[in-house]
Amino acid sequence: MVSRIRNGTARPLLALVVLVTYLTMPGLGFGGVPTALAQTDDLQRAREHYEFAEFDQALAILDGMIAAGGQSDERMRDAQVLRARCHVGLGNANLAEEAFCEALAIDPDWRPDPVFFPRSEVEVFERARAACPEPMAEEPAEPVVEAVPTPAREAQSQSTAWYKKPLVWVGAAAAVVVAAVALGGGGDDGDDGPGDLPPPPDPPDQTK
Repeated sequence: MVSRIRNGTARPLLALVVLVTYLTMPGLGFGGVPTALAQTDDLQRAREHYEFAEFDQALAILDGMIAAGGQSDERMRDAQVLRARCHVGLGNANLAEEAFCEALAIDPDWRPDPVFFPRSEVEVFERARAACPEPMAEEPAEPVVEAVPTPAREAQSQSTAWYKKPLVWVGAAAAVVVAAVALGGGGDDGDDGPGDLPPPPDPPDQTK
């Protein structure tokens, strides 16, 4: 009987020791639990302050929560909405509109439920929605298109070498002919020397 009692008591005690050891391990232990609970309760605690018209206390929690970051989009949106409602309660309409715009920037489809939101808050939200800047859409990057040169541009861009131009060769040939004529006509006009050219040959007989 005693051994059974001891065995029955030892097992829960051993399980408790293992659980405590696991929770005290770095990264898995109690160190992360208060932080997680605090992050989870910040929004709820701010709501409770709002419900009791303790707007300054609620704003202190919300401002710290927003500045710390690390929240999901939904929680950040709700924090901005609650922040706007607190500013409406304090009579800070401009700050309330800014907070509503921040909420709409996170979730453009969010709208206050007129059943749960006072009329004053709904009116401030509608003014904010009309005045909030439109979210800037990202412009698609324009593709870079390389200009394809036309044949005419290619001809202009590719300069032809001087020795490949026909006009140069024509001019050179003309200069050679002029020089030859000048050299051949250098004798006396009255002399019939061997410089005379022979007559051209007879054309071939095409009757054969």
